[in-house]
Amino acid sequence: MRIYRYILEPYRGRRSRHTCPACHKPHEFTRYVDTETGHPLAPEAGKCNRENKCGYHLPPVEYFRNHPETNQDKTDWRSSEAYKTQYTPPAERPIDYIPKEYLERSRQSLGKNNFIRFLKKLFGEAKAIQLAELYQLGTSKHWRNAGGLAVVFWQIDRHGNIRQAKVMAYNPDTGRRLKAPGSAEVWRNGKYRPETGKPGAYFAGKALLKNRDANLQQCLFGEHLLPLYPDAPVALVESEKTAVIMAGIQPSVIWLATGGSHGARWTASEVYQALEGRRVILFPDLDKTDEWAEKGKILGAVCHQVTVSRLLEKKAPAVDRREGYDIADYFIKNLLCTEANKPKEASPMDVPAQAVKAENTSLPSTCEKGGQKNAEADAPTYSEDPVLPPGWRYEALSNGEKVMVDADGLPAVWNYRPQNDREALAVFVATNPNVIRLIEAFDLCFEEFFV
Repeated sequence: MRIYRYILEPYRGRRSRHTCPACHKPHEFTRYVDTETGHPLAPEAGKCNRENKCGYHLPPVEYFRNHPETNQDKTDWRSSEAYKTQYTPPAERPIDYIPKEYLERSRQSLGKNNFIRFLKKLFGEAKAIQLAELYQLGTSKHWRNAGGLAVVFWQIDRHGNIRQAKVMAYNPDTGRRLKAPGSAEVWRNGKYRPETGKPGAYFAGKALLKNRDANLQQCLFGEHLLPLYPDAPVALVESEKTAVIMAGIQPSVIWLATGGSHGARWTASEVYQALEGRRVILFPDLDKTDEWAEKGKILGAVCHQVTVSRLLEKKAPAVDRREGYDIADYFIKNLLCTEANKPKEASPMDVPAQAVKAENTSLPSTCEKGGQKNAEADAPTYSEDPVLPPGWRYEALSNGEKVMVDADGLPAVWNYRPQNDREALAVFVATNPNVIRLIEAFDLCFEEFFV
């Protein structure tokens, strides 16, 4: 006979099922309740019924680990006669892993992958494929939109085991996740049908294993990179998209993603143990800074050092705060040039073709004073200032370069489009003071982050 102090609340109708703190779906969350008092343990302690689409689960043992001050009765319960004589801890089930053949199969259609198509717009063909290889990005036919398919963010742990397959649909032009009903088609019963709900995220692990009872435990996205660079600092962000893009901006750092606010339950010891001994920087989304600062204290138990970047919280305008911007959004805004945001009058920062020698351009050292090394010779020149959109203006840097900023005071778009699939990132950093300014603003040298 097993006796548990805290159990999942028995079903007593819709009122006994609550809104999930992770996916925010109403009437899908089962809370843990105290068998002695009948009261819920905590609003966030429980399990989402949507195992494939959400997978959130915060058991009592993990809740008390994160909030030891609330476990007043722990000693009394464990020293009680009932606990000593009748309690049987549940047997630990082995973790189920996804066979590698599924990952390899998903990487055969990268040309149709909408997320990789977006990476090509940012960085060019070569850099996009390099990032797709680094993070082992895959393609899934689960969703179809804009002539392309969804991306698979494979969760591979530091031992090379495949833990989960997270499928998401993206707009290949803007890089935004598809969230509106009808924005994609979903593959069901052998053919595509209009997606009536929000595309969201689909966790395909149990479907691939054909086992609804499989014991799949998520890990940090990008965790497989940790053994490859044992001395590199680690940057932790929320979304997989942000991790991949920032790896293209600052490749000397290992960019990992939690996969959401709760995501892989990254404050659970079995997840954050992967960061043992590492120097870690947390880059929370704009609306999560204080929450991540608290969670960072938990990581401090195993990490060599944990730092929380508060730059966005201090500097971002209100409109970005409402949108929940993250660090990658500012680089995307700067790098991506679309017809929608291009100034109507003229291209304010048009780069002469002869000023760009991408095949001989290497990334400048951003850790030197000024953030730029020998880039003055290749910097573009301007004969006159074109007419700017309302609220936009130029700002002068210390080296004499002029930087165009938008109405919010943030770096504006760079309007040069690389040709012939050249290394776009090298072009942008070598010739665009806006990128250098952002790298400096976010302290992406990282040598200055740790003391």
